[in-house]
Amino acid sequence: MKFNYQKKWRGKKVKKNFKCNIKDTKNVINYLIKICYCIGMIIFLQRKNISELFIKDENSNNNKTKVCLCCIGKGENLYISDYVNHYKNLGYNHIYLYDNNNIDGERFESIIQDRINSGFVKITNFRGYRGKKDDAQMDAYYDCYKRHKIDCNWISFYDIDEYLFINPVNGSNLTIQEYLDQPVFNHCESIKINWKSYSDSGLLYYENKSVVERFTKFSKFRYEFGNIKSTIRTNISHPLRKANNPHAVFSNVRGCLSSGRRKQIDFFMSPPNYKGAYINHYVTKTISEFCNKIKRGNAEKSFELVKEKLGERFHYFFMTNEKTQEKIDIFNRIFNTTFK
Repeated sequence: MKFNYQKKWRGKKVKKNFKCNIKDTKNVINYLIKICYCIGMIIFLQRKNISELFIKDENSNNNKTKVCLCCIGKGENLYISDYVNHYKNLGYNHIYLYDNNNIDGERFESIIQDRINSGFVKITNFRGYRGKKDDAQMDAYYDCYKRHKIDCNWISFYDIDEYLFINPVNGSNLTIQEYLDQPVFNHCESIKINWKSYSDSGLLYYENKSVVERFTKFSKFRYEFGNIKSTIRTNISHPLRKANNPHAVFSNVRGCLSSGRRKQIDFFMSPPNYKGAYINHYVTKTISEFCNKIKRGNAEKSFELVKEKLGERFHYFFMTNEKTQEKIDIFNRIFNTTFK
């Protein structure tokens, strides 16, 4: 092919001939297509976790939904077996338990070794870890989601004093898979489930029974308003923004109520909704257990950080539970204080 064109040189029009080979033109076009393809792949890989492209998902040959639970614990050996059994009975596939005990403290293995051997519980060593901002809990949550999202379809983030209950449908109890596989959740990236908060039910000391059996009375101050915990999909394609809040985990996911309905306003400003499921939150347990919890610290704060605010903890307990002299005496005796 032959093209004529004119250009100016020193103010004069100069006629030039330009020969263009069709084969060369095709090569240029193919080259440009390859460049565009490479640019597109770079953009795609920036938005997609590259490991998902090369690591085979165990579920690829199994259509059954896999639901996992992430939690962090410190000084929870009295309760961990009950907690693990509860979620095993609900149908969870795995519990990823972050061990935040002191380096020389108790070990979960001494209580739930059988569940560890079976692969149902997998422990991550966070012993002695305080976190970058003294918040080991959120560090554990983000590590858990990043590490295990290729193993699960959903991950729940519940504390060891939080027990999920699913409402029956047509008179039949649902497993966690059956609950999440309901069509009403197809559009949801995260399911926000409200607390039901329980008091000490008038008890004073620990008993070797399930917390569900021990504590049956609601707390004096109801914490349900605005308090939710999250179960989050793992195949979310858009970048996730950390919320730095254990109740939300991520701040930019499409959240649904436990009934599957989308919520248009902030979950933390909403009254509770128990239509699909709810979480029993055993806020303080008994006064003696509450004091032991203060002494051991937790994944958010060590005892050194809370001992200067024992007065606040004292009032928090009696905001939740009925105040009696016997409970006051137990608190004062343990901490050598004189609160009234």
